[in-house]
Amino acid sequence: MNSATAVIVYIFLGTLGVFIFSIVSFCRIQKKRHYVCQSCGYRYKPGCFEAFFSRRDNVTDRLLACPRCGHRNFMENVEDGAEDSGGGGAQEKED
Repeated sequence: MNSATAVIVYIFLGTLGVFIFSIVSFCRIQKKRHYVCQSCGYRYKPGCFEAFFSRRDNVTDRLLACPRCGHRNFMENVEDGAEDSGGGGAQEKED
């Protein structure tokens, strides 16, 4: 392996390592958070990869479909235990 190939391999492995680290970090953070449907107020936790790879509106909101009502919209990401507006009595589902 010549030096140019070695550099390309090291750059690839470094990029792959950063990507894997970011997914693992995101999944650890998401274990303490849930999403709130704007339509029915249902609170739920989607799968880690579903939340990671879904389209973003801003830093926290993700484009997801509610498992209860099927409404597809940008859902608010809320920390577990935090009071959210409009979630009155909604159930929580963990995946």
